[in-house]
Amino acid sequence: MIKLYSQHLEQVKVLAKREAVKMGHWFVTPEHLLLGILSLKECQATHFLNDKRRGITYNKIYQKLKHLLGHGSNKNKNADPPRSLNNLMIFNNAEALASNSEALSKNRNKTVNTLHLLWAILQSEPYAIVKVLGLGDDELKQWCDELEETLTEPVLHRPGILSFRIKGDGRQNEELRTRLSQCNAELSKNLVVQEGAITRIADTLARSWAGFLGESRPMASFLFVGPMGSGKFTLALNIAKFLFNDTDRYFKLNLNDYSDTDGFDRLVRILEIFCREFTFGLLYLEGLEQAHPKVLELVHQILKDGKFKDEAEANLNFRNHVVILAVNVDADSFGSKDEKNLGFRQSKDKHKDHQEHYENLLLPVLDEALRPDTVSLVDEIVFLPPIGKEAQIKLLGNWVAKLDSKTKSEHNASLEIDDAVKDYLIKQNEDSSYGVTSLSSLFSREIGGCVAKALLERQSNRGVKVHVYLGESGKPVAEIVPNVSLNKKSK
Repeated sequence: MIKLYSQHLEQVKVLAKREAVKMGHWFVTPEHLLLGILSLKECQATHFLNDKRRGITYNKIYQKLKHLLGHGSNKNKNADPPRSLNNLMIFNNAEALASNSEALSKNRNKTVNTLHLLWAILQSEPYAIVKVLGLGDDELKQWCDELEETLTEPVLHRPGILSFRIKGDGRQNEELRTRLSQCNAELSKNLVVQEGAITRIADTLARSWAGFLGESRPMASFLFVGPMGSGKFTLALNIAKFLFNDTDRYFKLNLNDYSDTDGFDRLVRILEIFCREFTFGLLYLEGLEQAHPKVLELVHQILKDGKFKDEAEANLNFRNHVVILAVNVDADSFGSKDEKNLGFRQSKDKHKDHQEHYENLLLPVLDEALRPDTVSLVDEIVFLPPIGKEAQIKLLGNWVAKLDSKTKSEHNASLEIDDAVKDYLIKQNEDSSYGVTSLSSLFSREIGGCVAKALLERQSNRGVKVHVYLGESGKPVAEIVPNVSLNKKSK
């Protein structure tokens, strides 16, 4: 049986006792262990619980437990409360899981960590824990399955993941080849613009699959270059979805937040958590221009060797990850000012969305913004130019279609938006420096707002059409009109 606990797990034991004393309880129970875990902001189990899908925080759980369990009568604040029998069993189960874990059986440290403990807490199904987390039986099982997957996630064949590093049987290799051949089409499904960038990414992933990028480097590494709002992060999320079948399997960091020595140490700990929680994943790094030299050296080590050493001198492997460095450049860097290729204004350049043209144009800019060796270490530079009017109209068409589907399914109403309204939105956003991001916010506020108001004021639940047009004020107005086709369907 494994007895070696990670540093975080040892801290949880101490913090759980403090929680028991604070609440006036005589024994350290699973509920106190949960609070102890949530007290550690950077441990793996806390990141699992804090995930946006779960939203479990210390304050939320503490208040619920305080209401559920009340304050005990233990007046001795210096007491050292013992662990309850249930608590002892939980630690035994956590040790058993660690000893049976295929991944950890190959780990020379063989430590029990906070994820093992959280799994054991959920498996014990103590009444208060399940109630305070608000979990049903299915959700409880799903959480445990996700924890097991994270802990034992082998560098093998996780369903849905494209793994270029692992040689499977003939059928698996053929499936991998077929799916990868569809990369360009799959990425283009959710992105109506940046075709040149998508093609360059698909070609690079194909080279990775063929083994031409080197085994001792990340699966693929990219330098994304474009103005704010050109879709850099959206494209990264689509790569994560395509490769790992999971849009949440990424980690986004702004390196400006780690610009001193303390920040560097914090960054190392964060990367350690990400690397160990996700054997496969996408690392998205921005703010390289102002990064601390030690931080930049760490990034270089990952790009060059596919790994780096943590504080315990253990190698953290990033060879099954995609690493994306993102750099913001001014929109007018993509074309001459004489052509007015600024912001969202559509380019008349015959090289529009031509990656080689942008490379010749912008490499001097990158040499000034970054160290030359940073640029040379990535597998490919991907340029995302400012988005022109034609592309914006396509984007607006997609958003209108999604909003139409939503109003039909939830409000028995179809949606019709005049072209003049789309032109109005594009013109309003013309001088914005935030590109697609601000256009999306504008659409949500202007169109979503007036459509929602019209639906609130409707007089009947019968099928209707919401018609959006430019009113006398020059702004979008939504009007409810009868929709014969929807009324027929409802009958």
